[in-house]
Amino acid sequence: MMNKVLGEEYKNGVTVYVNNRKVTAPTLCVHNEIQPFPIQDKKRPVGIGFLCKSQEDLPEEHRGLAISTLGKVIKQGWDWIGIYPRNPSRLMGIVEVPAMAGILNTQKEDFQKCAKYYEFRKAIEKAVLERLSQMGEIPTSRDTPERIPKWLEKEIERVLGELLPEFPELQALLERRGRGEQVSGVIPHDQAPPVGTVVEGVEVMTGTTGGAGEGGGVPITKGESSGERIEPSTDEPTESGYERSGRKRLPALEIQFADDPSREELGWLLGSVLFINQGHPAYRKISGNTQAEQCHQLFTVAWVLSHHIESSKAPQEFINRFLLGWGKRT
Repeated sequence: MMNKVLGEEYKNGVTVYVNNRKVTAPTLCVHNEIQPFPIQDKKRPVGIGFLCKSQEDLPEEHRGLAISTLGKVIKQGWDWIGIYPRNPSRLMGIVEVPAMAGILNTQKEDFQKCAKYYEFRKAIEKAVLERLSQMGEIPTSRDTPERIPKWLEKEIERVLGELLPEFPELQALLERRGRGEQVSGVIPHDQAPPVGTVVEGVEVMTGTTGGAGEGGGVPITKGESSGERIEPSTDEPTESGYERSGRKRLPALEIQFADDPSREELGWLLGSVLFINQGHPAYRKISGNTQAEQCHQLFTVAWVLSHHIESSKAPQEFINRFLLGWGKRT
């Protein structure tokens, strides 16, 4: 099923031999047609995926979702993507994202935990969740899921906003909403006069056309996310566009509760929703003590996000900075 995907890289195809014997793909008993699904990052196609479901439990080595780049499988299972379907032992699949070859570590056995990795991971997660939902493998969420107090969620978002300059890799995990500080940016336009040059680092800005609504925003102002923008410059400008004023969108993290005693984690991140596990023994032990619950919730948020910072940074330092930032707020 990967022939079409890898055809551009390997024009003559790929044949595998072990001890001079040709290896062929195994035939598995599936009850749904294997349909490819696209993986998109900001509406730009970056890869393709396949998922299928067996009529019976699969061999251990075939279970789970594999991530490959240029045909090389780097990881397999469900833990790396943080998704747990209803029947994990009967599901198998693979996603191929060629551009992720550029963020492999020096041993080519894992990916660097950088901002680009989390951008790709989020795009994969969104596409896989949609496909699993179509297959009936994602439990239906409650209409009104239980959430932490709104004031606490806002406090957490403000602390994260202060930490993002030091931990820009978290940008890819957070949604954006609300009206932040006023900024300016350049909207590209072919018929406009040259106003600047292309530079790296971009952030979403809203209100660029003068309307009252926030809309989705446009990635044109200075920021830490990967991507290019036009920086105004009077020194030999080469890029055409119009300067506009607007506001940055604030980092947003939706926090909900889950009750899953079968999972040992304090919490987990799924898309831009962070789940706090009320089924964890530590949470059950403090249940009913409001202050203890809120402290547990804060620590869980910091603990979950610390798993998504760059590997060169210490998770303990992030947790400390997060709690320090919250403690100093009045």
